[in-house]
Amino acid sequence: MTIQRQRPGVAARGVEGETICPNPTAPGNGETGPVEPAGPVPEALIAILTRLADALDRQAAPPRLTWRLGEIAAALGVSRRLLEQERAAGRLPKPDLRIGRVALWRVDPTIRDWLAQQADRQGRRSRP
Repeated sequence: MTIQRQRPGVAARGVEGETICPNPTAPGNGETGPVEPAGPVPEALIAILTRLADALDRQAAPPRLTWRLGEIAAALGVSRRLLEQERAAGRLPKPDLRIGRVALWRVDPTIRDWLAQQADRQGRRSRP
């Protein structure tokens, strides 16, 4: 006795004119006609969506208090490698916190003070 294998997809397509899916509204299952628009949006729904948007805005995440080296580089518009070189040369402040191998710096005051110090060394005024 030989086992005949059916080509993939033949069973899924079915016989022409036969409905495969029992759902009559599924695409390809006969004539369903155009979809009717739901109509105007009720005012109550607009009010609910407005309140929901306000609630989501209030739940926005607070700003992070510590940054990783890549985040500092992105904020300053320099490459991460440049900051790694500054760190190796001892010109970047030591991290305020370490979690495993990840070094974290506080934005305020560590990074801001370091930037002000760098600006003073260059003879520029730092912004408060």
